[in-house]
Amino acid sequence: MFDGGNGEVTGIGSTAPPPTETPCDASYSIVNTWPGGFQGQITVTNPSTQSLSGWTASWVLADDETISSSWSGVLSQAGTLATMKNADWNNVLAPGASTSFGFTANEASSPTVPTNISCQSP
Repeated sequence: MFDGGNGEVTGIGSTAPPPTETPCDASYSIVNTWPGGFQGQITVTNPSTQSLSGWTASWVLADDETISSSWSGVLSQAGTLATMKNADWNNVLAPGASTSFGFTANEASSPTVPTNISCQSP
């Protein structure tokens, strides 16, 4: 039905707003270090009350860091941007559940924990 004033349609035929992305949280830790490298771990957590199906964590590496190996996810790297997508076996997270993935990296200086890690779920 028309509202009579500004031509907007209300009531019959209205649709709900599109669903928003399900949030996920990611935390980064340095597990081990050695001269010229380190092992990092990122834990992805589902803080919502609904199951999470699929996740992607992204972070920016320091200029002197390059990832040499990774596990428990599918890694892609473009310059200093690293992105890890879930593996087939850890893509669904129940409410409150978490999963972790790891990587080894080469670096010229001391490893730093990035402050710009993000996590999304479709």
